[in-house]
Amino acid sequence: MEKSLEQFQYNWNNKTPQKLTDTYYATINNMYLDKYNNSIIDLNFNLGGFIDNYKTYKKEERYVEIELPYGVTFTGEPSKINSNKLKLYYYVKGYIRNAGYFYNITVDLLKGSNTGRILLRRAALNYYYLHLYMHNIKLNIDTNIYIKNYLTFKAGGNYIYINNKILK
Repeated sequence: MEKSLEQFQYNWNNKTPQKLTDTYYATINNMYLDKYNNSIIDLNFNLGGFIDNYKTYKKEERYVEIELPYGVTFTGEPSKINSNKLKLYYYVKGYIRNAGYFYNITVDLLKGSNTGRILLRRAALNYYYLHLYMHNIKLNIDTNIYIKNYLTFKAGGNYIYINNKILK
């Protein structure tokens, strides 16, 4: 991505990014123009991926990174997102259905930042496969800076393309 407006309240220094590159998609629930002619998007997305060395119980905590392009920022979320907005399902090798989910997950999706992170604690990294569902996350698109008609952003190591045209 271009310029970074990273703002974090959590200490990420001893954590590494986790790629969730097996499945990924995003959809827009709602889109409108604010009083400054910025496009506000209410977004859902999900990411899924296999955990390397998942039976190694002494892993360090990791995070899933969301990188928005320059001109696109988060409108802000609390540091703990409830299960209505974010669930992290975990899967055990050999089972088709999920074995459960984690909720009240620590995130850094600060207002005005174009980089966000979702914490993956050690307990989640001990499973074979993770699937992250994020609902109703609001983005602010400054249409004077981000001039493309469609939004593309990076999450969990994937480039996600949204095929709804941005309001201008």
